[in-house]
Amino acid sequence: MSHSVNLALLDSVIARMGGFEGFFDEQIEAFDIAISKLQTGWDGDAATAQATAHRRLMAAAKEIRDGVEDMRLAAQAAHSNYTEAIAANVAMWRS
Repeated sequence: MSHSVNLALLDSVIARMGGFEGFFDEQIEAFDIAISKLQTGWDGDAATAQATAHRRLMAAAKEIRDGVEDMRLAAQAAHSNYTEAIAANVAMWRS
Protein backbone atom coordinates (compact mmCIF):
# COMPACT_ATOMS: atom_id res chain seq x y z
CA MET A 1 0.00 0.00 0.00
CA SER A 2 1.42 3.37 -0.94
CA HIS A 3 0.59 6.74 0.46
CA SER A 4 1.39 10.16 -0.91
CA VAL A 5 0.79 13.72 0.18
CA ASN A 6 1.06 16.85 -1.90
CA LEU A 7 2.73 19.18 0.62
CA ALA A 8 2.46 22.19 -1.70
CA LEU A 9 -1.29 21.65 -1.99
CA LEU A 10 -1.54 21.22 1.77
CA ASP A 11 0.36 24.51 2.19
CA SER A 12 -2.14 26.16 -0.15
CA VAL A 13 -5.10 24.80 1.81
CA ILE A 14 -3.58 26.02 5.08
CA ALA A 15 -3.03 29.50 3.63
CA ARG A 16 -6.54 29.67 2.22
CA MET A 17 -8.03 28.61 5.53
CA GLY A 18 -6.02 31.32 7.29
CA GLY A 19 -7.27 33.85 4.76
CA PHE A 20 -10.84 32.72 5.30
CA GLU A 21 -10.43 33.14 9.05
CA GLY A 22 -9.38 36.76 8.55
CA PHE A 23 -12.23 37.44 6.11
CA PHE A 24 -14.76 35.77 8.41
CA ASP A 25 -13.53 37.77 11.41
CA GLU A 26 -13.85 41.04 9.46
CA GLN A 27 -17.36 40.24 8.27
CA ILE A 28 -18.60 39.16 11.68
CA GLU A 29 -17.08 42.25 13.31
CA ALA A 30 -18.75 44.52 10.73
CA PHE A 31 -22.06 42.73 11.26
CA ASP A 32 -21.74 43.06 15.04
CA ILE A 33 -21.01 46.79 14.75
CA ALA A 34 -24.00 47.31 12.45
CA ILE A 35 -26.32 45.45 14.82
CA SER A 36 -24.97 47.39 17.81
CA LYS A 37 -25.85 50.64 16.03
CA LEU A 38 -29.30 49.29 15.22
CA GLN A 39 -29.90 48.40 18.86
CA THR A 40 -29.15 51.95 20.03
CA GLY A 41 -32.40 53.60 21.01
CA TRP A 42 -34.53 50.61 20.09
CA ASP A 43 -36.57 48.85 22.75
CA GLY A 44 -39.54 46.60 23.12
CA ASP A 45 -40.28 43.00 22.26
CA ALA A 46 -38.85 43.22 18.75
CA ALA A 47 -35.58 44.70 20.03
CA THR A 48 -35.33 42.00 22.69
CA ALA A 49 -36.02 39.24 20.15
CA GLN A 50 -33.47 40.70 17.75
CA ALA A 51 -30.83 40.96 20.50
CA THR A 52 -31.47 37.34 21.48
CA ALA A 53 -31.19 36.20 17.86
CA HIS A 54 -28.00 38.22 17.44
CA ARG A 55 -26.40 36.61 20.51
CA ARG A 56 -27.25 33.15 19.12
CA LEU A 57 -25.85 34.08 15.72
CA MET A 58 -22.62 35.42 17.24
CA ALA A 59 -22.22 32.23 19.30
CA ALA A 60 -22.73 30.14 16.15
CA ALA A 61 -20.25 32.33 14.24
CA LYS A 62 -17.68 31.73 16.99
CA GLU A 63 -18.23 27.97 16.68
CA ILE A 64 -17.69 28.17 12.92
CA ARG A 65 -14.57 30.31 13.33
CA ASP A 66 -13.18 27.98 16.00
CA GLY A 67 -13.91 24.96 13.80
CA VAL A 68 -12.06 26.46 10.84
CA GLU A 69 -9.14 27.32 13.10
CA ASP A 70 -9.09 23.76 14.46
CA MET A 71 -9.03 22.38 10.91
CA ARG A 72 -6.21 24.74 9.92
CA LEU A 73 -4.17 23.77 12.99
CA ALA A 74 -4.77 20.08 12.25
CA ALA A 75 -3.62 20.60 8.66
CA GLN A 76 -0.50 22.40 9.90
CA ALA A 77 0.22 19.53 12.30
CA ALA A 78 -0.29 17.02 9.49
CA HIS A 79 2.10 18.98 7.28
CA SER A 80 4.75 18.94 10.01
CA ASN A 81 4.21 15.23 10.65
CA TYR A 82 4.44 14.35 6.95
CA THR A 83 7.56 16.50 6.53
CA GLU A 84 9.23 14.81 9.51
CA ALA A 85 8.22 11.34 8.27
CA ILE A 86 9.63 12.07 4.83
CA ALA A 87 12.91 13.28 6.35
CA ALA A 88 13.13 10.19 8.56
CA ASN A 89 12.46 7.85 5.63
CA VAL A 90 15.03 9.58 3.44
CA ALA A 91 17.59 9.38 6.26
CA MET A 92 16.94 5.62 6.64
CA TRP A 93 17.30 5.04 2.90
CA ARG A 94 20.60 6.90 2.84
CA SER A 95 22.10 5.05 5.78
